[in-house]
Amino acid sequence: MQWRYSFTVMCMQVLSSGYVDYIRPPIDCYRTLQFGSFDEISDVGYSHAHELFTEWSHSGRIHELFTGSGTFLLFPGLRRFV
Repeated sequence: MQWRYSFTVMCMQVLSSGYVDYIRPPIDCYRTLQFGSFDEISDVGYSHAHELFTEWSHSGRIHELFTGSGTFLLFPGLRRFV
């Protein structure tokens, strides 16, 4: 229980740090064990990612991420891996 709480707190800190772009497709209408909908869920995820990355491409966000002009680091104190 304590490990789970610590993990949750750490995730919240990372998400609010500005180092991470959290991408979550709209899958709230699906249940955890809804294996019969795998292909549909996969299509929803693909469509969401395609729209998001197209938007990022047009806005210059992808260029920022891969040229190092973005503001995030992988680990505090280390420069980007690219």
